[in-house]
Amino acid sequence: MENEVKSPKDIAIELKNDVANQIKPVQDAVDQLSVEMQRIASGSTVEAKKNLVDVLEAKSELKTFRKGDAKVEVKAPIDMLRANSVGDSQSLIAAGSPINTPNQLTHVRDFMRIGKLSKPTYKYDRETAVEGSAAVVAEGAKKPKVSFKMTPVVANAAKIALYYKLSTETVQDAPAFTYSLQGRGIELVLQEEDDQLLYGTGVGEEALGLFTAATAFNAGSLRVENAQVIDVLYAAITQVRKSMFRANAIFMNPTDIAKMNLTKDADGRYLLPNILSNSASTIAGVTIAGIDAVNEGEFLVGALDLAVETFSVEDLHVEVSGSNEDDFITNKVTVLIEERLLQAITRPAALVKGSFATATAALMAA
Repeated sequence: MENEVKSPKDIAIELKNDVANQIKPVQDAVDQLSVEMQRIASGSTVEAKKNLVDVLEAKSELKTFRKGDAKVEVKAPIDMLRANSVGDSQSLIAAGSPINTPNQLTHVRDFMRIGKLSKPTYKYDRETAVEGSAAVVAEGAKKPKVSFKMTPVVANAAKIALYYKLSTETVQDAPAFTYSLQGRGIELVLQEEDDQLLYGTGVGEEALGLFTAATAFNAGSLRVENAQVIDVLYAAITQVRKSMFRANAIFMNPTDIAKMNLTKDADGRYLLPNILSNSASTIAGVTIAGIDAVNEGEFLVGALDLAVETFSVEDLHVEVSGSNEDDFITNKVTVLIEERLLQAITRPAALVKGSFATATAALMAA
């Protein structure tokens, strides 16, 4: 039929299909890169970043952002964008070895195993106490009973998100776009993630934080003359060990680490070279991590491999759209970065928290 007039609905369907056809090659390429990056978990930071840039540069479809109609969701694991080797890191955690991530900010997730969860809620049992113990028994005698006291808990996933605007020119330049994602956007999300994983209340939209559920520092019968930060951390490691766990991480504020490293004796000599290894800051073989989200003056020592189960309900992902607000007429695009994360703390006894001031005083108490 000649000169057929299409309805607005038909036009809208055609436009939608046209946009989808333009975006599909970009999504397929990024998804393929995600799989490849997980397969070669040992790839270097430079190589991983270059792969992401190459994919973006190779796809001229990025120019569709200028039309204001297109939206691309990069469903890539966070560690691809940060170029962190999760596989290697988790092997080191399991072995109790220090984790080295040079030239990269350290985050709580670098010390955790993160699984996948399909639902935003998770029911689990939290171990609160152990009653009884094993013993030698005579043949035919009744065996001793050990009871693990449990409390049922329901954990909720926390959604962490932000958005910001970029010029269309920046998005079309793959290295600049990659730098924006890696250098600022994702790091800001990770900083809030750290705060949730450490101090979240577990109420409402918040995750349950390690500090919220951890066991308070208890010096017990241990006493130290002129106690220092090092003594407090060693005592906390011992407390975790007495609970039948082995600590594998110490979280401190970077300022407190600096103060500790700069501590001198009466003759002006630094104390720590005799305590800390040359490759990574450790005490009794336990890695010290400087986490910006930790409050100054506080510390947390724990066996994170046994105390915590962390799940990704929705992987950190990036969406870009040119149709938000007045983006189309101002030559801007909106970049949205978000994730959903859930944390279950199964054994609070494997986590010890405290303040250096209080713990130091307790170690020197008569």
